[in-house]
Amino acid sequence: AFKRQQARWATGQAQCLVKLTRPLLRGQLDQGSGAAPEAQVSRDSGLPLSWAARIEGVLHLSVWLAHPMSMVLLLLTLPMVLGRIPMAFNLTIFWLVALGPFVAFALSQRHLYPDWKRRMMFMPVLALLGTGLALSNTVAIARGLLGRDLVFKRTPKFSVERRGDNWTGNRYALPFQWVTFGELALAAYAVVTVAAALVMGNYLAVPFLLLYVGGYAYIGLVGLHDAWANWQARPRLARSAVAADSHNK
Repeated sequence: AFKRQQARWATGQAQCLVKLTRPLLRGQLDQGSGAAPEAQVSRDSGLPLSWAARIEGVLHLSVWLAHPMSMVLLLLTLPMVLGRIPMAFNLTIFWLVALGPFVAFALSQRHLYPDWKRRMMFMPVLALLGTGLALSNTVAIARGLLGRDLVFKRTPKFSVERRGDNWTGNRYALPFQWVTFGELALAAYAVVTVAAALVMGNYLAVPFLLLYVGGYAYIGLVGLHDAWANWQARPRLARSAVAADSHNK
């Protein structure tokens, strides 16, 4: 369900990118095209949006492209390692840039919650989720950019409110997604890349490669587990329904 929600947002963001990038770069956004009120004021007053504002707007609309870019980074790392292409400088820049989201998240939690230090313990889990969802979100982004499969797919709700409630076997439960095999394949690819990096002495690349291993393996294995649990629950629920129907007769 969470994967579907994130994919829907990724598709919507890609659609906004297609729709708004050209008028944004021309400085012709208005409220009808989704612009902020200050953009409307700027247009009505005859003052075009500054290029800094336009570029910042495009970057904001492109934020979900980080998912396909992270996949490209993983796929290119193995040939770079095997080709002995120097990566020390690039990886140093990568690690410095990677600190940005972590620092932003830490500052926001510190500002909002007194127990922000405890909340920061979940940051590694968030990093795994963000990495592991890259393939699913990349497929969703491609659909949005190409204008395909744009049916609104709602996030299923299971009304799990008390102990004993269960979502497995629910008619709203999502079917198995074949993208799960792709996620597990990427996890295996990342494992091979880690081994190659260790053999070639590219130790600086290993920590972020392990993030790929953990992220894709976690999302892929959760997908398999949920599909298996749901498949096992449906015959049991079917038998319960038959028994209830017989009892009523």
